[in-house]
Amino acid sequence: MALDPAFASDLLKTRHQAEAVVDAALGPYVKLKNAVAKTAGRALWWVRDITLSNTMWGNRAPVLDHPRAGVHALGGGIGQGLAMAIGAAIANKEHALGRKTLALVGDGGFMLNVGELACAAQEQADLLVILMNDSRYGVIKNIQDAVYGSRHCYVELHTPRFESFCASMNVAYRRLADPALSEQVLTEALALPGPVVLEVDMAAWGPFAVKFAGPPQKPNASAKA
Repeated sequence: MALDPAFASDLLKTRHQAEAVVDAALGPYVKLKNAVAKTAGRALWWVRDITLSNTMWGNRAPVLDHPRAGVHALGGGIGQGLAMAIGAAIANKEHALGRKTLALVGDGGFMLNVGELACAAQEQADLLVILMNDSRYGVIKNIQDAVYGSRHCYVELHTPRFESFCASMNVAYRRLADPALSEQVLTEALALPGPVVLEVDMAAWGPFAVKFAGPPQKPNASAKA
């Protein structure tokens, strides 16, 4: 079982390289990623819906310290994030696990089961929803840009004013329109008893540095010929 003495340093170097690739793709959103890590720490349940932001960083960047700390829909179904976060928060309280529940969701997935916010309010589920609002299905629109000549169908979404919607549910709300305020606003939101919705105004933030349009495709056999 003799190990290459350079293995550990090579592995660490590779990890740093992978982290740099993720960061380089995020543009302004790297500030949000770093702020989540700094303010929330590792004592959390990290719940993810199917959304562009999770594809870009939520599924890869956070450092989790528990085998069940990452909660995600294995089947890839969109819209389950809020419900899973409520379950995680209630289980955390029931079993006195001492962790905070954070859910990273997009506006599209959030709206599919937005009525669950009433359940969160009724049960006083201690969770923070980080709501990435670009008023569209971001990945699908990117695919339509990349593959279908920007012929867009059913990707632009009509969403409510989330501040008013949360007020109607007696749910705490914060809005994050400036990347520079990420740490400050996250700290405020995490200090509130849940449920809390933190809306990230992606129209104000701008696009990611890299446009994700689905996983890499294998080269077409006919193109090779």
